[in-house]
Amino acid sequence: MSGNTHDTKQKLTFSECYSTGIGMVIGAGIITMTGVCIGFTGSGVFIAYLIAGVAVFLANGPLLLAASVLPRTSGNYVYASILNRKLGGIYACIIFLTDVTIGFMGVSFANYLDSIFPVNKTVIALVVVTVFFIANLFGGKNVARLQTALNIILILAWGSFLILGLPKVNIDNFTIDKMFLNRAQGMKDSVTMLVFAMGGGLWLTNSGGRVKNPHRTIILGNLAITGTAMVLFSLIAIVAAGVLPLSETANQPLTLVAKTIYPGNSYLFFVVGGALIALATTINASFLNTANALVRSSEEGWFPGILGRLNKHGVPYMLLSLMFVITVMPILLGIDTTLFSRMTSGLTYLTKIIPNVACIAVLYKYPEIWKNSKFHMSKPALILFLMICYTALGWIVYENMKNYPPVLLFIVALVLAATTAYIFWREKYQIKIKEEQGFSDTEIRF
Repeated sequence: MSGNTHDTKQKLTFSECYSTGIGMVIGAGIITMTGVCIGFTGSGVFIAYLIAGVAVFLANGPLLLAASVLPRTSGNYVYASILNRKLGGIYACIIFLTDVTIGFMGVSFANYLDSIFPVNKTVIALVVVTVFFIANLFGGKNVARLQTALNIILILAWGSFLILGLPKVNIDNFTIDKMFLNRAQGMKDSVTMLVFAMGGGLWLTNSGGRVKNPHRTIILGNLAITGTAMVLFSLIAIVAAGVLPLSETANQPLTLVAKTIYPGNSYLFFVVGGALIALATTINASFLNTANALVRSSEEGWFPGILGRLNKHGVPYMLLSLMFVITVMPILLGIDTTLFSRMTSGLTYLTKIIPNVACIAVLYKYPEIWKNSKFHMSKPALILFLMICYTALGWIVYENMKNYPPVLLFIVALVLAATTAYIFWREKYQIKIKEEQGFSDTEIRF
């Protein structure tokens, strides 16, 4: 089973893709990262959000191009496999490992809720992750509907923040010296931090087989999601840096500004609708995204085939269940999220290189589809486009990892080495099994 044929009624429309992507891109990161970036660059953080949006689109431009030419469920894995079969397996394993970050989002949800009133944070984290795991078992349509409902609360929360905050912005906070406190270095540090917070639309590259009109929707959907995030986040950043003196907002969460602009305790609506719901939508969409990313690799033998089994809603329920177990482990064990989060971030940065570079192999292998694509360009234009995109991607990866401590770089290298060893062993194991089953030499490669 390829994982690419699904009931047409179950396929996601453009609006459902957009809603799910918005839920992914609007996470709690904007509440915490904005204040940190004010400390980096001052009130010019809104410019950093705009640059980060352009950077994330360019850095992943080749991947989006490949997905528009050859839309597939588990698209990133498919493109990596076209480049090199073992690279596809390595990519799938690392994505599987980084799934643990969903659990950390559950912990963050519990921490935010605990800031309003005392709760058992372990229980709350487990409950919220379990609720969205169960919701995802009922298929992408239901996930999208849930995202849409939650997004209404998100829009109300962030809309109220802007309506109440923009009239209170002090224009004196936006002089050149205050916008660029640390000049080019401060802006670069801000963009580096914000760029991966803008990638909510990239989930579409793993969902080509589950989307209506994927050749068009994948790129245009990503543009719509990223464009919305750029405008919304920039306006939020203007309020965040413009209402209070920069010395008060630098390195502080947006809840500090919210307390200033909302009357009385009504700022709690922002905390719930802006922070908690943002985390909830990201958790919800992350299950779907990771399952889509991995189902094909299970079918092709890198993981036990049972994991790729689909329920009547077209969901790989065994894979999703294993993801759930991995997700709740750090919650149950009370693992410190700091080091683990940085490790998974580093692995994520590195794995983004594989499917993006694989774009070249996809266009080479499917020249007729590429020639007839609405996004087709001449060879010189394509070369220039890829050069710009790979430069942006390389810069982002370097800037995000250059300050990793040696121990963290060692852990990342160790995980990569262990993953590579597993993939080589798994291929030999599959070949041995097929030899025992009597497959011919031409059929032996799974």
